[in-house]
Amino acid sequence: MSINSFSIKLVFGLLLPAFIMMSFKVMRITKKEAITIAERYVLVNGYTSAPADSTDPRLSYTTEEVKGGMEKMLKARHNTLIPKAVKSASNRKGWQVTFEYTEEAQKAINKYQHTPHKLGVLISISSTGSYVEMSCQNVILDDK
Repeated sequence: MSINSFSIKLVFGLLLPAFIMMSFKVMRITKKEAITIAERYVLVNGYTSAPADSTDPRLSYTTEEVKGGMEKMLKARHNTLIPKAVKSASNRKGWQVTFEYTEEAQKAINKYQHTPHKLGVLISISSTGSYVEMSCQNVILDDK
């Protein structure tokens, strides 16, 4: 085997797999993109003071939530969150973006939970931005 053919095989043997891996590398979304996705999710799903469309295919809901119908679900969600994210953090799985409850929603929560803390919710977003979900647990925001 000549040096040239050995060099070519070595180059293809080492560089080609690396090139292929780079081609298929999944891109992580940025902090700004994560916040934009989360803010759009909160808006589309009817949590802000903006009107929501019950026929929007992007609506996300649980079976339990929609038992009374889409309109009832959207009415219950309406104006519960401030539309601008207050915090964001990344982890190995993606991003967590935090939203604060509106004053009206906070009062309703305090009625049942009797908490002196300012509360909010987390929106979790996969590292690629392809999966978004809202946490079902409240988070304390006092230390914004």
